[in-house]
Amino acid sequence: MPTEMRTDSDRLLPLDCVRGLALLGMLVMNNQLYSVVAFLHPEQVYPIQGDQAGSYALIQFFLHLFVDGPFVNLFSFGFGISVYLMSEHVKREGLDMDRILKRGLWVLFGFGLVHGVVCGLGDLLHVYALLGFSLLYFRSQSVALLLSWIVGLILFVLLVQTLLAIVFPAGPPVLAIRQARLEGMVRQLAQTWQHTSIRAIMRLQPWGLVMGHRLAREPGLNSYAQQEIMLLLGLVVGKWRSLHRLAELRVQLSLLLLLVFPISLILKGLACLPIVGVHLLDQRAFDALLFSLADFLGTLLLTGIYLLELGLNLPPLPTRFWAWIGNVGRMWLTNYLLQTLLYMLFFYDYAGGLLGRLTLLESLLSVVCIYGFQVWVSTWWLSSHPRGPMETLWRNLVYDMGSD
Repeated sequence: MPTEMRTDSDRLLPLDCVRGLALLGMLVMNNQLYSVVAFLHPEQVYPIQGDQAGSYALIQFFLHLFVDGPFVNLFSFGFGISVYLMSEHVKREGLDMDRILKRGLWVLFGFGLVHGVVCGLGDLLHVYALLGFSLLYFRSQSVALLLSWIVGLILFVLLVQTLLAIVFPAGPPVLAIRQARLEGMVRQLAQTWQHTSIRAIMRLQPWGLVMGHRLAREPGLNSYAQQEIMLLLGLVVGKWRSLHRLAELRVQLSLLLLLVFPISLILKGLACLPIVGVHLLDQRAFDALLFSLADFLGTLLLTGIYLLELGLNLPPLPTRFWAWIGNVGRMWLTNYLLQTLLYMLFFYDYAGGLLGRLTLLESLLSVVCIYGFQVWVSTWWLSSHPRGPMETLWRNLVYDMGSD
């Protein structure tokens, strides 16, 4: 198998590795989604026989601690840098950047809509496209203004969540209704995926897309705000040319890592306590607020830790391991869509039918199989092509059938 990571003047190897690792984390997250336990706590899973009490809570705790949230943010960060790099390329070519960016975002939105409605229970491509339209304004702004917006968005989410907890506190009756509703949705998903036809499953997909947006709005636009913050941070890093200066910034990045790591781990760990049945406050509304704020801040900081670790530990010339990861990242669009197709083959009743037959621990084996397959396919494809098939299609649609 060829292991070289192809390069050209517009590519950054660390960025490809960020995307490749982000896809691995998103694969783990989607594994929970297709296992129908993504939105439940242990006390909700055991009554519906969704998993075994011996392993589920511990695995879910560590997945939520280290995977849920930061890897989607890594993808958003890479998207922000990509917009900056594309704007620099378009500027050198003398093309209209606003026109190219708008077309690229609309094409990506179309891909995401088809993916979400036809194939995937939920989609991120159309979300990135919609949030990406904000970059039409932000890409030409100063770093100082971008940093001000990042701080402002963080404060906005903290304020909104606090006000919602004070003005609309969720007491035990409301929480019980929400839990029962969520368990009902999970049962519907499981029954549809396990015992119905392809047509019935297809009818369920738009509902999943809408449900994803409803969950992203709670609490306080948490998910949307995090992704927008990481888009802006990607622009900042691009404007600072930080990925070109990793060796120069090594001391500063190391000090920042030592400072932020314990804070991020404490906050994210605090947010994971409800998974193992630990609550800190008698007032459940404020207990939920505490965990939500800790999750929001901890996820952002942990994303920063992952980026710092990558920046400090990526070798100047890629080893075989990082070459493979980078190849997956170079074909990020193709591999993101391929993950959905492979999970459909693994879990849906009309194919592998593994839904409900595996514990969460056992289902993680599918992550190893799918990602290993993507490493092989990406490396094989890029040994004879400059980019992935879906990346080529996107480029042709954006640049008028391939004309640069």
